[in-house]
Amino acid sequence: MEKQYYIPPSCLDDIRSFAEKENLPEVIKIVSRHNNGELTLDPSEVATVVDIAMLWQLQAELKYPYWDANQPNYNPEHEKKYLDEQEERWGKIVMSFASDREFEASC
Repeated sequence: MEKQYYIPPSCLDDIRSFAEKENLPEVIKIVSRHNNGELTLDPSEVATVVDIAMLWQLQAELKYPYWDANQPNYNPEHEKKYLDEQEERWGKIVMSFASDREFEASC
């Protein structure tokens, strides 16, 4: 069942740029359909978009492994950079689906 979502256009532009760079035609197709941030997606398309967000989260964790204050080697600079990426990239995408059951099922 398709559902309407809103993802900030800047996030969709970031996803499209990433998908073009990585040659991900299905992702390009999905995000190209947006109308000023509004997208109608089925559950598999939601999962595809969420997969990009999860990939970006994993990349941030690998780039800034000491971001968590509970880590023995905690580094406040890592935390700042990690949280900046969360705010600018994948966090907005995840929040677009946070209250959605399709999102929960895809994680």
